[in-house]
Amino acid sequence: MMTNKPLYTILDHTADMGMLVSSSDLQGLYEKAAAAMMDIIFEKPPSGNGRKINVSLEGSDLTDLLIRWLGEILYLFQGERLIATGVKVDKLSSTMLQATVTVVAFDPFIHEIRHEIKAVTYHQSLVSSDVEGWQARVIFDL
Repeated sequence: MMTNKPLYTILDHTADMGMLVSSSDLQGLYEKAAAAMMDIIFEKPPSGNGRKINVSLEGSDLTDLLIRWLGEILYLFQGERLIATGVKVDKLSSTMLQATVTVVAFDPFIHEIRHEIKAVTYHQSLVSSDVEGWQARVIFDL
């Protein structure tokens, strides 16, 4: 079911930036969070078919897993100069995530950076659910 609800909401936070993401299901929450982070980083969200990378992560709980997931997507950009243009969460439990990430090479002449995220923080981060679905709050160090 498609809605006109925005993908995420920006949270004002001194020297940092936060986001709220919601989804009807947990896998969608992790996929939307990755897409939202890329949208925050880049002036125009990168697109295109690239190569696929398999990612497997473990965490102590859903919040820890989300922070590690976003940290891995951020590392691909910062460390490998690869931009995630698409993500598909293949398996997800409360402590494990397996996903396929489609990436393209970063080109500073094409990909204009809007906000440089230094790190995904645990500060005030939370994954929760209610009758409407799943929500995540994440704070980024800029």
